[in-house]
Amino acid sequence: MGIRHIYLTNPKKFKDVVNLELLRIEYLSCDIDISIYDFLIFTSKNGVIGAFISGLDFASKKIICISNETANEVRKIGFEPFFVGISGHGKDFANEIRTIVNNGKSLFFRPNEVASDLQEKLSVDGIQIDSAIIYKTTCNKLLDVKIPKNSFIIFTSPKNYNCFISNFTWDESFTAIAIGKTTFESLAPNIKKYCAPKTSIDACVEFSRQL
Repeated sequence: MGIRHIYLTNPKKFKDVVNLELLRIEYLSCDIDISIYDFLIFTSKNGVIGAFISGLDFASKKIICISNETANEVRKIGFEPFFVGISGHGKDFANEIRTIVNNGKSLFFRPNEVASDLQEKLSVDGIQIDSAIIYKTTCNKLLDVKIPKNSFIIFTSPKNYNCFISNFTWDESFTAIAIGKTTFESLAPNIKKYCAPKTSIDACVEFSRQL
């Protein structure tokens, strides 16, 4: 079959992996008073970056992150997360933090479009949780990019998949690798696809190389 190219829908760099810049991120100003919240919840590193850019003071807040990749972004700005999700999957996250955030008020930093129903799941249980839209995503147009047959395409969010489909016609020889359950379930049902064993970009790349 020859060389199978690996394409990553994320800007993180790896040897012999081609980055597809499918998303354009716009961070939004946020002047919300976070003094009334006990917990700050992040499900992506972009949420962390957006909150930091807005000048929000994380001090004295219990920071909750969905995964180690999001937690590492928090550590970069000098704070240690209070809790980091175990599975890294959005569908499991609400169950993991339910008993933690039950004793306070939470603020969930999110994009303009969300794939999970975290806020709804927690609200149903009577947990006090508000959300703040801290960034928005739109699709870039990749006019001069050609994807060879038999390529692996790594998707790090449902939005990235939607943007890929808006740019390219899916070839039956492609193999999709999803970073997590929510992204996996957003992929078309009739394509060749796998969910990475761990919810990290590094794991996705390594899994693609092993296939």
